[in-house]
Amino acid sequence: MVSTIMTDPFAPSSPTTLLSSIKALQAILANCWPRILPNSPWLPEIINALVLCWLNVAEHDKPTPDHATISQELVNSAKILAAILEAVDGEDKEGKENFVAAVRLSDLVAPLVEKEGRLAGLFSASC
Repeated sequence: MVSTIMTDPFAPSSPTTLLSSIKALQAILANCWPRILPNSPWLPEIINALVLCWLNVAEHDKPTPDHATISQELVNSAKILAAILEAVDGEDKEGKENFVAAVRLSDLVAPLVEKEGRLAGLFSASC
């Protein structure tokens, strides 16, 4: 549901709903971070939601002061995601090598930023 709201091109027309959705994503990141690994199916979904929301807010024809708050919360969400990905150390509790290695968010989003320069503002603080 969070992703559906954040990726809706008309979501910036209802900034309070969109901001609530972003806050819900931040709560999910804070509480479910062990499930958000570099090889999980949730990681691309989260990046997609952040990217589409950022672009939809940037393209909205009637920006309001709430849109600045929304943009800042999207940047905060990207920072949280970057911290989660860097926390993965590639080893389990017994010190055995795990199948998951730490990944930098900047490595994952570099091709996106290269294609769409407006995304640099979203990921610059987290990468």
